[in-house]
Amino acid sequence: MARRRFSQRRRARSLPRGRIALMARGSGIVSTAEGEFFVPASHVNGAFDGDFVELSPLPGQHRRDRRLPGASGAADHRRAARVARVLERAHTHVVGTYRVGEPFGVVTPHDERIPYDVFILNSLVAGSVPNGALVNVRIEDWPTRYTPATGVVEEVLGDCFDERVMIDLIVAAHQLETEFSTASLEEAAAADLGDQQALREGYRDIRDRLAFTVDPVDARDYDDALSFEAVSAGDADAPRGSVWRVGVHIADVSRYVPWGSAIDGEARRRATSAYLVDRVIPMLPERLSNDLCSLVPHATRLCMTVDLYLDARGRVLSSRMYPALMRSQARLTYDFALALLQGEGVGAGGIGMDGVCGPCGAGEPREKVRPREAGAVAHACKANEAVRAGEADATGAEAARAVGARRLPNEACVYDEALVPALRERLVGLSGVAQARKELRRQRGGLDFDTVEAKVVLDDAGVPREVRLREKTLATELVEEAMIMANEAVARYLRRSDFPSLYRVHEAPDADELEALVSVLQEFSWMDASLAAGVAAGSAHALARAMEACAGRPEHDLVCMVCLRSMKRAAYAAQPAGHYGLASDDYTHFTSPIRRYPDLVVHRMLKARLFGKDGLFDQQVAALRQIAEHSSQAERRAEAAARDSQQAKMVELMEGSVGSVFSAQVSGVTGFGLFVRLENTAEGLLPASALGREYFSFDPLRRTLTGQGSGRMYRLGQHLAVRLDEADRVTRRLTFSRAGTDEPA
Repeated sequence: MARRRFSQRRRARSLPRGRIALMARGSGIVSTAEGEFFVPASHVNGAFDGDFVELSPLPGQHRRDRRLPGASGAADHRRAARVARVLERAHTHVVGTYRVGEPFGVVTPHDERIPYDVFILNSLVAGSVPNGALVNVRIEDWPTRYTPATGVVEEVLGDCFDERVMIDLIVAAHQLETEFSTASLEEAAAADLGDQQALREGYRDIRDRLAFTVDPVDARDYDDALSFEAVSAGDADAPRGSVWRVGVHIADVSRYVPWGSAIDGEARRRATSAYLVDRVIPMLPERLSNDLCSLVPHATRLCMTVDLYLDARGRVLSSRMYPALMRSQARLTYDFALALLQGEGVGAGGIGMDGVCGPCGAGEPREKVRPREAGAVAHACKANEAVRAGEADATGAEAARAVGARRLPNEACVYDEALVPALRERLVGLSGVAQARKELRRQRGGLDFDTVEAKVVLDDAGVPREVRLREKTLATELVEEAMIMANEAVARYLRRSDFPSLYRVHEAPDADELEALVSVLQEFSWMDASLAAGVAAGSAHALARAMEACAGRPEHDLVCMVCLRSMKRAAYAAQPAGHYGLASDDYTHFTSPIRRYPDLVVHRMLKARLFGKDGLFDQQVAALRQIAEHSSQAERRAEAAARDSQQAKMVELMEGSVGSVFSAQVSGVTGFGLFVRLENTAEGLLPASALGREYFSFDPLRRTLTGQGSGRMYRLGQHLAVRLDEADRVTRRLTFSRAGTDEPA
């Protein structure tokens, strides 16, 4: 009897898919639904950084490595895989240096994450591209195991020593769009303010409020304004127990950028504005970003307003959201606002808060002080009446002259001198609220990374002249806290309404990252066993205590930096998942629709919730997940371009200091040397070969380099005297050596 045969249809095996992030040495990391995979350089198989790839896991292979938290792969046990095929290319062009050859010219990409040269047939160039030129190449054939990449030179950018070319190169390398389509420009040109029509549709008229903007001195667009008032008895929206009303007024961009329009299509594709060292590449045409949607002083503008009602301790009791017509009464810079906060006589009518020195704006805890509610309300009401009646307070001119006598940086400010006392009043109130909100968030487990932002200042010719350091101040904090409150309120409202939207989510750090972080922090004396256990467990309170423990110490900036590196990146999502860093259950991005597409989406969803869905609503909801993913990627690309542009000009600035000696702090330790950071935030490599002729062993757990003969040890946070040996603007790298023979501290 014949044996019966059973045929079984083999199911197609589903392979992991994701975008590959390549590192300088050619290996890559791919995040997939099945987890993260490590791809060795020998198994990249022609993939470029950012490509969407399908993986084939390598059996029995895992990557085990320990690195500085957040630095191109933390301590991990990722599974190894090879790229089976590239499903979607992230790049169509590469930028690099052209070298003449026969019969091909060769372009070497400037992006070290692209390990493939691109060959150019000389007959296509015909001598038009000089040897050594920077070029933009369109890739025609992608590399395989047997054939090289080939392409066509589309643009000659110049040479690397041209002041502007290096930034053009960065723009091209990150594929940032710099031109708007004719259709988009025509739509923008035809846009009209439409204030009267908006009033007929139900927009509120709040132009009598004293609203104002506070921004950096070099701000290009103004999409958020603030107002602050004591709650009046006639405010029907105010809940019982509320003391203050903080108004957050955001440009009503969705009014001018409807879903499916030409402007919307380009904005969705760009997803964000890019802020480079010498230029802004906007998400929206200038007619909108710098005109109709910009909350410029003394001009009627449409906005989305969030009124936040707070009690005496800074807790939000309720919020109201609605579209409105507003008029900014003043444009202030952070420096000018800070000067007003710190000016003499502020206490004459300031608004205090429990545990916060509101009147002096110092934001430092003091003995419990009950808010002087009666005096504050009376003073605020008188100020409001003066604003509405156009009266000039006699003290206004005196205050303005006093401010001017201190040579405040007010060249970018626009304000009426008579409003100075009222502006100061509101800034003091907002600062008190901000300090109270910070304390409430700290109690919830929120993290405050006290980092310094560096900006290279250029002259009109694009030549770097100096580095300005931006730190958190009372002025920046009062704006930041108001924006956080508004973002939380909108997210909470939409989530509780079970209404679709986009959210800003931040997950807790991985256990491997925390393990590596603890290993770093244990090198410092203040890191005891209890604190280490809390950090390893992912306690946000423990992380906050670690940063507080090193306050005032030389390693403070470094500790904040490595703690920040250990965090996961915040991203956009179509479902709420909380925000670990802010200790917030509900969070979104609502306050910057001029420069962020997700904020524009949130505005549309909020309007749909308030006024009803339109015929395109379902189409928008169906696109939310894709918009979230694309916007997260575009944000990373724009940030990388901004960082590269700052680094390019930093290196160019440091060229004039080659041979000079600096005090530096060790910011990274690797097997091949130390990364050191100068006071102006410039960072570069001090190779192990420059530390001495002996062999240095690397301890990946303690992050140390130790000389085998001398026993000299180098660790994170150490201060060293270093000499700048090289500033290479092509690779954007600084190289240092030890200065002197002093032993490491």
